[in-house]
Amino acid sequence: QEEGLRVRKDGASFWATVTITALKDAAGKLRGFAKLTRDITERKMHEAALNAAEVKYHAFFENSRDAIFLTRPKDGAVLAVNPAACSLFGYSEQQLLSMNRDDLLDLNDPRFTEAWAERADTGAVETELTFIRRHGARFEARVASKLFTDESGCQMACTSIHDITERKQTEEALRQS
Repeated sequence: QEEGLRVRKDGASFWATVTITALKDAAGKLRGFAKLTRDITERKMHEAALNAAEVKYHAFFENSRDAIFLTRPKDGAVLAVNPAACSLFGYSEQQLLSMNRDDLLDLNDPRFTEAWAERADTGAVETELTFIRRHGARFEARVASKLFTDESGCQMACTSIHDITERKQTEEALRQS
């Protein structure tokens, strides 16, 4: 069995899967071959479109300046992170993947409970919360989190985190002046 481009009589090319089977008589002697050619152009076009979408998704995920986390809401397991998340929190990708979202959040932040309740109720939330870096330093961040159901039916959360420490410091300096 093989996949490849084939050419029709009119010169148009198409993607095909070709299966060749040996035909033998009752004694096992080779009598010929049967060849089945199936047009798979539509499938190949869908695969190419999916691949292009995957390339764009990967480029966005890997190059975002904001930290992006994919988590499982029911237990907070971290399933995927981008390089910006590693940089922001000071952990390697493997370290973050072995952690829980609650290891990174300041659970004493009074806004946390309300924000996660809103996300559970409406499916999305945008707010500011306090997070904790690797060595314990706390920082303020703008958070956007959205729930969705993956292809296997499991609920997931995609969360982006943008450090607003500098903005908060500027606001405080303006207030004091």
